[in-house]
Amino acid sequence: CVIDEKWLPNDGMVNTITASYIFGCPHKDWDGNAVPGLWMTMPNNGYDHMDYGGGLLEPTQNSAPTKAFYRDILDKIAIATEGNSGFVDVQQDSYCYDAVNWAADNGIAKGIDSTHFAPNADSTRAQVVTFLWRAAGCPEPTAKCPFKDVDSSAYYAKAVAWAAEKGIAKGVDKTHFAPNVTVNRGEFVTFLWRYEGQPKASGKCAFKDVDSSAFYYKAVVWAAKNGIATGVDKTHFAPTNPCTRGQVVTFMYRDMK
Repeated sequence: CVIDEKWLPNDGMVNTITASYIFGCPHKDWDGNAVPGLWMTMPNNGYDHMDYGGGLLEPTQNSAPTKAFYRDILDKIAIATEGNSGFVDVQQDSYCYDAVNWAADNGIAKGIDSTHFAPNADSTRAQVVTFLWRAAGCPEPTAKCPFKDVDSSAYYAKAVAWAAEKGIAKGVDKTHFAPNVTVNRGEFVTFLWRYEGQPKASGKCAFKDVDSSAFYYKAVVWAAKNGIATGVDKTHFAPTNPCTRGQVVTFMYRDMK
């Protein structure tokens, strides 16, 4: 029994007054297996439970099955929700599960809505500098934002101004930040490396697709040596691939936890 986006709001639930279904709604008797889209109802065999008016019926010799019904359905709900991050699209066995929990609990990254994080969606430049800014405690920038394409009312305005001021993220040119452009893996590990003060990392880069002349070379070496970011395989980092929301919070979590 797994709760995901395919489930309807009433799935796996019973009417608490009658342990029955709403008239006209699809349903089935509870047999230990929840079915998406159906009300799970207690078989009506004269067991003691609340009547349609809300009053308790007299206990009978059949009370044990009634108690078992409620205990069973509560157990199923507990199993289905155990280890749930709060986002139906981030399961406990996901590589980014702990990172998403950490980011959400600390106000660093929010979901795209109350139940979805969209871990596989590409991240934008505005989003990742906002995550870093929040991780830093939302400091007030002391300098005016130099980019024409960053509106002062945008949610990321202070984050971009702060990131530019601290040298964490540069614009695509002197007057444009391109906040809605997708950030790639090479760019984000560079932002994170600069956020940490550009620490040195010894040794050579293990990835064939990371040239020593690339602006992200030192950042990738640092991230790999410290277990912050891994390659897409043993010899490739894919620096120009989009950095997903799940990857971004995972790199941050490994660095900051």
